[in-house]
Amino acid sequence: MANAYTNTTHQFSTPYLTLATQGPLQFGLPMTPRRELFVNLQYVAGYANTTITSATAGQSTLIVADPTGIIANSSLQIYDGFNSELVTIASNHTYGNSTVALASPLAYSHGTGVSISALPPAVKEAAILVTTAMLKVRGDSSMTMAISNTAGQTVAGKDKMGEDIALAKELLTPYRRVR
Repeated sequence: MANAYTNTTHQFSTPYLTLATQGPLQFGLPMTPRRELFVNLQYVAGYANTTITSATAGQSTLIVADPTGIIANSSLQIYDGFNSELVTIASNHTYGNSTVALASPLAYSHGTGVSISALPPAVKEAAILVTTAMLKVRGDSSMTMAISNTAGQTVAGKDKMGEDIALAKELLTPYRRVR
């Protein structure tokens, strides 16, 4: 599954900013009152979703393929069958560093390519359901072979697509934002 984040850059100007600090944003000094200030703001929106490159049991760090979206004090789920675990990113983790500092040591070792994500499990399941639904519908130029154990038996397929899409929509309902 690809990364589930958006890396966006916005530019804006604020003509009447007179303080050097506005909440967590710091623009530095000196700042001339009533002068136009141009700001280039870059942020990441979405969920971190990547794979592990190296993770050894007992270590307080792991290495990921793409660190975008992994921030200090957040939680990530490692999806590794019976060795799955929830990890918390340490407060001293540097954003953008592929060596991720953890708040506590790993309980298990994890191989290269194992998924690590902040994406909610319901969202992952919905993506799988939609993909499955699309695979059940054959295209105009596809060749299909019905597999059955008695002659003349039909194989269910496209009738299930609606059920999968409906279940995916139901799973995503809590994440819906209406403006």
